[in-house]
Amino acid sequence: MTTLGMLAAGVALASAGVWASAPVRLEIDPAASEVGFQLDTTFHTVEGHTKAVTGSLSSASGDIFADGRVSVEIEAAKLETGNGSRDKKMRESCLETGKHPKITFVSTAQPAIVSSTKDPAGGYKEVKATVPGDLTIHGVKRAVRLPVEARHEASGWVVTGKIGVKLSDYSIPDPSIFFNKVKDDVTVTFTVRVK
Repeated sequence: MTTLGMLAAGVALASAGVWASAPVRLEIDPAASEVGFQLDTTFHTVEGHTKAVTGSLSSASGDIFADGRVSVEIEAAKLETGNGSRDKKMRESCLETGKHPKITFVSTAQPAIVSSTKDPAGGYKEVKATVPGDLTIHGVKRAVRLPVEARHEASGWVVTGKIGVKLSDYSIPDPSIFFNKVKDDVTVTFTVRVK
C-alpha cells in the first residue's frame, strides 16, 4: 500500500473510532466528593454521609465510556450521622468496621450508555449510563448495576447517582431498638469528582 493509501486508511479508521487514543486515568477528588445514605425507622429518617472516598477511573482506549473501569473505596469508620452514640453502634455493631474497614465498588464491565449529549467539538458533555460492578459492604460482595449521571467540566467529570441496597443482603445486623424498628431498605447516594 502506498503512503497516501495508508494515510487514507488511517483517517478512515480513526474517524470510525477504531484507533484508540492514549490511555487515561482519573483520580477521585475527596475534597469535592461525598457518599451518603438514608434509611427510615418507625419514628424518623436517619441520614449519614462521608467525604472519605478514594478511587480511580481508567480507560485503556482513552474513552471512559467505551471501556472505562472504576474502583472506589469508602472508609466505613468515617460514616457519620451527627449522633455520636448512634455512629458508635453503626460502626462497631452493624458495619463492624474493625473487621470490614472498607466499603468498595469495583466495576466488572464497561458502562452501558443510556443517553448522552455532545459538546461542539464532538466530545461527551453529559452522559447517563449504567455501570455493572461488585459492591462490597460488611465483607459481603454483591453484583449490582449502578446508575450514574456524568457531567463534563473543565477539570474533569462530576458523577452522581443513587442505588437502593438492603441491610439483610449484606448480613448487617438489624439496628432496631425496642419499638423503633429500622427498615431493611437503604438509599445510597453519591457525588464524585474525578480529574
